[in-house]
Amino acid sequence: DGPTSIKFKIYGSESGDDSLWSSDFQTVEMNDGFFDYELGSNVPLSNDLFTGNDTRYLGITVDTDSEISPRTPLVSVPYAFHAQTVAAT
Repeated sequence: DGPTSIKFKIYGSESGDDSLWSSDFQTVEMNDGFFDYELGSNVPLSNDLFTGNDTRYLGITVDTDSEISPRTPLVSVPYAFHAQTVAAT
């Protein structure tokens, strides 16, 4: 519990070294092993990060530990981020 240093990364593959975005380490409040962090709140997400049909994967590193494996596929809701940048037709 308490403040914990966590790094979030978005990748283009489930296990490759193709990082597309990184939050760098952020201090996140941990409570019973749970935390809340809005991706892009400190380091903006690029407008084209979720374009196309490619699956993106979230990697999480806590303190000095190795990145948690396996990475988590980002589905559905994160792709709504792209909808903010699409012009209405």
